[in-house]
Amino acid sequence: MNVELKLVNKRHCELLYEWANDELVREHAFNTEQIDYGEHKKWFENKINSPNTYIYIAYIEEIAIGQIRIDIEDDIGFIDYSIDKEYRGKGYGTTILKKIVEKFVTKDKVVKMLVGKVKIKNTASQKAFKNSGYTRNTKNDTIEYYINLTKDN
Repeated sequence: MNVELKLVNKRHCELLYEWANDELVREHAFNTEQIDYGEHKKWFENKINSPNTYIYIAYIEEIAIGQIRIDIEDDIGFIDYSIDKEYRGKGYGTTILKKIVEKFVTKDKVVKMLVGKVKIKNTASQKAFKNSGYTRNTKNDTIEYYINLTKDN
């Protein structure tokens, strides 16, 4: 099935809230606490209005299966992604990590590198990054995966 990434809009606030508070997502997040809905709404408004943040919902036909967010600092895009619990273990993490490269390789080279940070116990994300062609770099108790988007590096 073909996965398509579409930019979020205000109607996605509750969906992202539900996904963010999923038990496994919280376990693998660097902040493991449950998220308050009021705080999430403020965060969401800030993110969708930021010129340095891109949030996409991954769809198969009209079914939302996950999300991927890129927060840009200088010329690096930091990745955060998750897959709906009904669609995990089917390779969709790998698919959206590949598709996000396509989105940013055409953005006038504003972003030179994409980076994802993963906890050591999050083997599913490690596999997805590896299978997507990202390079691994272990740092203390986390693993960073990165991919260069410029040909001169």
